[in-house]
Amino acid sequence: IFMSAFSHPKVFKSGFARTARKDFWWLQPVLVVFMLTSFGIYSTWAAFQGNHYEFGPYLSPFYSPLILLDWWPFSPALLILWAPLGFRATCYYYRKAYYRSFFMDPIACSVGEPMEHRYNGASDSAIPMEALSDRELEVFQFIGKGETTARIANVLHRSVKTIETYRSRIKEKLNLKDNMQLIRQAMQWIQEGDNIHPLKREPQTKPFP
Repeated sequence: IFMSAFSHPKVFKSGFARTARKDFWWLQPVLVVFMLTSFGIYSTWAAFQGNHYEFGPYLSPFYSPLILLDWWPFSPALLILWAPLGFRATCYYYRKAYYRSFFMDPIACSVGEPMEHRYNGASDSAIPMEALSDRELEVFQFIGKGETTARIANVLHRSVKTIETYRSRIKEKLNLKDNMQLIRQAMQWIQEGDNIHPLKREPQTKPFP
């Protein structure tokens, strides 16, 4: 017995922004693009104007520390902003934000990318489990636990040929080339637990004797 999320499984299709996800996955990249673009426009204007950076005892962070040189004809902010800009450009969390949002690489977990390559980072294991039927997901879990085809067939009271058919369907739906990739993906899915995909559920199966 599975949760209702698997009542009507859909096959995942490749292509830019193609996904079986039903949540508002696009909202975060849109907000990131808007906020970073707005901040970039404002900070560029503030850095190049070279005026109005002091108000009483207060100093604009873009001009702190304030370096005034007679031979420097440009805004003093340009003397210091290269340091925080370099940090922001190389910081992992900033890179994750603008790579996903501006370059869409990847734009979100289990969402088609504009490039043909497949993302192999931390979210690569977020495979489209909603593509699998109830029985296929059950077989996939047993594979991840290291069970043989014969053992799975015995527990599920199905023939070995039927289990092999399920394995072939799983490889096709998850775009896996061979049995080694199937086993590796299934084991990774088991090891990384329930935080991989929001639709993943623990099948209720009979315990092994």
